Amino acid sequence: MVKLPGLRPQVVPLVYLFVIVVEGVGFNISVVTVQGLGFRCATAGTCKGLVGYRPLNATTLKEISSLFGLGQYTDLLLPNSLLSTTPPSQPVSAQHTIKVPITCQCQDGIGHSDNKYTVKPGDTLDYIATSVFSRLVDPKSIAAVSGSNDLSKTSPGQVLSIPLPCNCDLVDGSQVTHYALVVEKNDTLTSIANGYNVTMAQLENLNNVSSNAPVVAGQVLDVPLPLPSQDANSTITNGTSPTARCGFMFCTALVPTLVGLRLLWKMGTDRKPFSSFAPSE
Repeated sequence: MVKLPGLRPQVVPLVYLFVIVVEGVGFNISVVTVQGLGFRCATAGTCKGLVGYRPLNATTLKEISSLFGLGQYTDLLLPNSLLSTTPPSQPVSAQHTIKVPITCQCQDGIGHSDNKYTVKPGDTLDYIATSVFSRLVDPKSIAAVSGSNDLSKTSPGQVLSIPLPCNCDLVDGSQVTHYALVVEKNDTLTSIANGYNVTMAQLENLNNVSSNAPVVAGQVLDVPLPLPSQDANSTITNGTSPTARCGFMFCTALVPTLVGLRLLWKMGTDRKPFSSFAPSE
């Protein structure tokens, strides 16, 4: 794993906004540091993580799967509460967040993935980080792991490593799925904690931030989500309640109701006892 020189692990994971107020002088010095190479990760090894991807343009599940090097598009279904019948051509609107699973590698106190991206004509590292991977990673991190010292130079066909941030640590003694969330305008730690049903203390400890300091748009936070449920009847999946905005035409929480209605209709038309009911092929 490549480390960014001169940066302590404690300051690597996030974008921080430091405002130094010099009392008695009457001026402020504001310094913004760039997002670093991954999240803090005390547990060495590999695990599964999630990143919140917001495509710049309208796309499909298949295209997202290809971009992130997933073995199959169906890997996107469970994290996003989508039915198993959802097709690979399922449209995803621009700026709609999709949870994408990644393989996390934790080593030397830092966790990040080793995704790959093949450079296309006209690509720059800034465009790749900001537009292709929706600010989940910054150009300097891509350059660091790809062995490049010039952020402006890329070659079509060049294969770059994309170090998406992740973590494998337990949270409050329990195994979780660490979710890399890009902070949006008007987000606060409180709104994020409430939206994902996590505690302020968990966010503060994982991200080395304080509830008294504002989060910054573009900052990437480590949000601990419960392990995804394999139960199709689960009302909560990856920390998202069934009342949350689905983004697609249906929610997994509606499945039990639909199945129940179909069952009643089937029994009424066939007039067979419940024990003999079998779904048609």
